[in-house]
Amino acid sequence: MMKPLQQYIDIREEMELIKEKQQEIALMAGKITNEAGREVWKLQIVWEYLRNKLLLDDEVPRKNEYIN
Repeated sequence: MMKPLQQYIDIREEMELIKEKQQEIALMAGKITNEAGREVWKLQIVWEYLRNKLLLDDEVPRKNEYIN
């Protein structure tokens, strides 16, 4: 019998993985190339989306509030 797929993701864990991936891209590129910059920016957008979802349970974040 196959194990059912995990239905839910751990948002905090995903956010950590995104930050690790951003650092990995920056280190591999040596400098931020256009391609690496786009990838880092896409990951940042996803990270901020997850942060906002996570914070919705507690309170609405202020516009300039970051959790890094």
